[in-house]
Amino acid sequence: MPKAVPGVPIYEALTARGFQVPLHSSMVGSNFAGDNHYDQLAVVPGDAQAALTGAQGVLDFDQVVFPDLWSTSHPHFFAYLKYYLSDHRPVWVEFTI
Repeated sequence: MPKAVPGVPIYEALTARGFQVPLHSSMVGSNFAGDNHYDQLAVVPGDAQAALTGAQGVLDFDQVVFPDLWSTSHPHFFAYLKYYLSDHRPVWVEFTI
């Protein structure tokens, strides 16, 4: 979903079925341009929600994967990543165990 806010159809569908979307504090977008937060996590209230520590974010792996291309600012870097890996960065949350 583009935004985890009321009025967005996917958000409305999830929350109508009892899911809750933890607050997302990362300023790194989940797409390569860094301007969108399409990837969201939703949990069902209860044990899973209670186990959330509040730590969450977006794994900005751009500099780690294919570092030679990254360091040279290769013009096709993001196209290369998209083809060989993904065009979205993974989102994560931490749970207590």
